Formats: sequence, C-alpha cells, structure tokens
Amino acid sequence: MKLKSIFNILRLDFYLITDQSIRVFKIDLCSFVHIFVMAFDSMLILLLFTHYNSATWISSMNPTNFSNSSLINLLNKGGYAIISADRNPSASSGDFNLTDEIINQRLGNLSDDLTNQFLYSNVLGTYDGLHENSFLVVLHNTLPDEERSIICELGAKYNQESVIYVKQAIPVVQQLIYTTGPFNGTYVDGEGYRILSENVTDNYSRVQLCPRDDLTFTLNFNFTEELLRHHILNRARSFLFSNNSVTQSN
Repeated sequence: MKLKSIFNILRLDFYLITDQSIRVFKIDLCSFVHIFVMAFDSMLILLLFTHYNSATWISSMNPTNFSNSSLINLLNKGGYAIISADRNPSASSGDFNLTDEIINQRLGNLSDDLTNQFLYSNVLGTYDGLHENSFLVVLHNTLPDEERSIICELGAKYNQESVIYVKQAIPVVQQLIYTTGPFNGTYVDGEGYRILSENVTDNYSRVQLCPRDDLTFTLNFNFTEELLRHHILNRARSFLFSNNSVTQSN
C-alpha cells in the first residue's frame, strides 16, 4: 500500500469527525500520542506520517477506539465491516465441538490477518444467542468490490456463518453475507441501525468508545421467513450449548 492509501485512511478519520481540529483528531485516535501540531489541513497528514510504511502505521493503531460521534458517523455513512472468528451456531459448522483455546487462537489469527490491512475496533455482542467477540473493520473505500471479497474470504476461512459488509455509498449498501453453511454465497439486504439499551440479550454489537464509554447497536436486515426459521434453530442450539457448558463447569 502506497502513501495514497495512507492518505485515504487518514482522510476517512478526518471525515468521520466532520473536519474539525487536530485536537479532536487526537481524541478520536486515543492511543496515538506525540503529535506535534503544525497545521490543520491535509499537509499535516503528509508531515506526520510519511515516515511510516502503511502496514506499520495501521498495525500500531489497532485496536483503535472511536469517539461516539465518529462511530455514529461511520454507522450513518458506511465504509465498514463486522467479522468474527468466534463459534458459529449453525448445525453444519461443528464449532460446538471446539475448545475455548482453539476458538481464542482463531480469534487471534483473524486479528493478525486484519491488523496490517485495516483499522479495527474490538466488539462484544451476541449472534443467535452466542456471546461473540468480533471486529468492527474500517474499510478504505477505494476498491469496494475487492474489500467485500476480502471480508467474505476471511469469514469462510474462520468458519463464520456470516459477515456484515456496509459499503460507503449513496444510499449506503448494507448486507449480511453468508460465507458458510446452507446459505453460503447469498446475502440479505438491510437499512439502518438502532441504538440499544444496556440490557439487550441477543443480536447486538457493543463497541468500546474513547475514553471510557461504549455504544450498543444492532443493524436492520430484511430476513425472509426461511432465514428467520434458520436463525431460530441456531438460537436453540446456542441455548443447549450454553446450558451444557454451565452444567460442566459446575
């Protein structure tokens, strides 16, 4: 990735905070320190970051924390994906037979795959009744079809039933894409999101914000009756797995 790509990543972050000052930029990228303010335009980006190669810069920022306004803007404008390597509750996955150690290793491997390509934030949530660790990935938005393919390939690599891809466009393109199982290769369109309270129990994503807050949300998708039945069966399997895990731990 050349300097132009670094520019795209950084320009996205400025865009997400509505082009205010470098002070706001520093708040949105909480872990980045020792920035010397010399200007408030794109020239500052050139002065600060040309000495980094892109992989080093991206890796040093991960995982990143958004401010509340940056995350809301990202959800509104698109240009992100959500992907996990946690357990897949689908009947065909076989993931309920895997140990926690194997699942944690799989999550670590996905983090490694993402860390030199994209900025991401850690996400806690649930998918069809299973607690899930996942990643909110900020896309570059320069080659959207290629980025969609990368996210789908990673979903298949880590045996995920689905991934979420939200293209930055007018209107925003929001898709839940099935990457394994009986619906592999198909997708469900959606539109928009809902901010949720803290006491939700299923199908939500919770993102840690900067400095010490979080935002819980769910994305809206237009599931068919067939898919709704499929996800109900997933939840039943998740419930049995969770109960058996509690019983064994006692």
